[in-house]
Amino acid sequence: MKILLTTTSYQDTPGKHHDVLAQSKFEVVRARGPLQESAMIDLIKSNGGFDGLLNGDDLITAKVIDAALARPTKLKASPNTASA
Repeated sequence: MKILLTTTSYQDTPGKHHDVLAQSKFEVVRARGPLQESAMIDLIKSNGGFDGLLNGDDLITAKVIDAALARPTKLKASPNTASA
């Protein structure tokens, strides 16, 4: 599985969650959020898509989800979605 991790609080806060993610063996692409719609779409396209988004205050719009579903690696999970 390939995950896009953008939430800065997750990345900046020490704790066991880093070990859990490392042990998952997921491919993790990291970016510093919050990201706007265009940045999310660029990351999705340039990485061939993601199975999941671990995000915080990023702008997850219908266009972002559509882009994620149109890639070879199709989006399966996103814990935080905003209406667009």
